[in-house]
Amino acid sequence: MSTRPATEPCDVTAAMDDVARVGPFFELPVVAAGNVAEPFARLHTDPGPLADRIARVRAGLGSDERVAASIAFQGLVARLVSAPLAAVVLHGVLPDLGGLCRVPGGEDPWAPCLAGPGGTSTPDPVEDPGGAAAVLGDELLDAQLVPLLEAVRGLVPVSGHVLRGNVASALAGSARVLDTARRASRPALLGVLGAVLDRPSLSGTGRLLRLEPGAADTEWGFRRRSCCLYYRVAGGGTCGDCVLTAR
Repeated sequence: MSTRPATEPCDVTAAMDDVARVGPFFELPVVAAGNVAEPFARLHTDPGPLADRIARVRAGLGSDERVAASIAFQGLVARLVSAPLAAVVLHGVLPDLGGLCRVPGGEDPWAPCLAGPGGTSTPDPVEDPGGAAAVLGDELLDAQLVPLLEAVRGLVPVSGHVLRGNVASALAGSARVLDTARRASRPALLGVLGAVLDRPSLSGTGRLLRLEPGAADTEWGFRRRSCCLYYRVAGGGTCGDCVLTAR
């Protein structure tokens, strides 16, 4: 298993501009001048806005608070993981996620943005996917998403296994979009995704399924070992990667 390697500072502007072309959830711009931004990390200690977000989702779905917390968290995580994953896979760089922020008074108060154009290089995602995944896992999963998950659980008694499964599912969903848009990236994508899913913070959340396990460019899928609880919403159902979906 790779340990976290040394990284070098770099400007990620060109890489993030390219990543944004993959789709809307892959947009992670530098916060515009004049906007008043707040660090996402503030939610770890002041989860009031999360409580409001969960309440709005609950009202919209007509669900109980556990379902609402799970769905609200998964939607937020999907926006947070997509661009960093793509930046590592496509360009071998990671933006400075310590500067991950949002503009509460903006048109979209939950849209993630960056405080500046800085970032770090990662090991080559093809040659050393474990090393690239170590950088991504430390900075995105452990520093940002695990504390966010705990903040949600501090508000609502929802299973940590469910929420960690939501993170894994969001990563796999982002990977599927990236794979479709940039087919040539598949060997790097599967290597990094597999290594990230093997990290302790995501252990037991799901399986990356490869049609030909020894081939870098194989067809693939993902099956999670939990459910996001959407099936409990009136008229809801199960997602394609859900543990409850018939094989």
